[in-house]
Amino acid sequence: DAGVSLGTGASCGPSSGCSNSKSPWQVPFRNHELPWLQTSPEERPILEPGIYRFPVFSPEMAELLLQELEAANASPMAGELTQPQNAENVGRRPGQPPGAVMLAEIGLGPLVDSLIRDVLQPIARLVYPEWDADLIDSWHGFSIHRRVPSEQEQHSIIWEKIVNEGVEKVAHEAKSRGADAGAVDAARQHMQPKQALFAVLKQSVAEHGWPGTQVQSHLQMIREGKDTGHNDICEISINICLGRNFTDSGVFFAGFSGMHGIHTDPVFVSQIPGTGYIHVCQHQHGVVGPSAGERHSIVLRALSSHFRASPAENVAAACSSA
Repeated sequence: DAGVSLGTGASCGPSSGCSNSKSPWQVPFRNHELPWLQTSPEERPILEPGIYRFPVFSPEMAELLLQELEAANASPMAGELTQPQNAENVGRRPGQPPGAVMLAEIGLGPLVDSLIRDVLQPIARLVYPEWDADLIDSWHGFSIHRRVPSEQEQHSIIWEKIVNEGVEKVAHEAKSRGADAGAVDAARQHMQPKQALFAVLKQSVAEHGWPGTQVQSHLQMIREGKDTGHNDICEISINICLGRNFTDSGVFFAGFSGMHGIHTDPVFVSQIPGTGYIHVCQHQHGVVGPSAGERHSIVLRALSSHFRASPAENVAAACSSA
């Protein structure tokens, strides 16, 4: 039983049917929201046409899922788990959050099935009729983890990057990210370039913050159209935040795939533990923050072989079934 808690107060699972029990979400930890993220999901479930959010998990359910993810990554089989390809995967560095995993590989396939069939598809039928949710015939779910590492961890990450990728590559990337070009070039010419570049990058992080934590400057880039996000390979998706303690984390939406060059005012969606948001996968979007702490989520992507097939394939399928 997935124990999925809907915004109406109904509790649904694959075998339980629905009841009238209601378990309102109460955030037991710090999650300071930015000024443009102050509207609660209860007050504003429709963020704009095409983006909808609602409570999904109780605090207890979200914590149980996090414990499952941590246990999977601590198991002797962790190295055999598939690593989803997403930009937020921080890997399995000691002291950092669990590595992203495919939920079906750790026994959570029934939960994914229930969330698709009992939550995503019924809602999608109502809000995305043009996408015909009944044609969804495959899906997968995975976890996403973002965490701002401690100062000591930051130093270890910087040093390992220099050693593994080489001075020239790291120096080029550092300059593109805004590090002092003169200091970086001087480090490259130093008798001990690795140590010199390490010192420069430590100083740069101390002055400007860890990459991805400069939330206000990132927001400005989004408003100026310098970051238009990405789209996903799927038809409809749901993103559910599990927690835990984080500050200033959200997602922005900025127009649809194929509309490049057309200015669209971005819409910002806060990450609220226990709450999910759904959208069509062609809606351009990207991550903002967190500026501090760690945030864990699960993402489910639903696909339709009908939409993915070529016209000839669909005609052949229709003829064979006639």
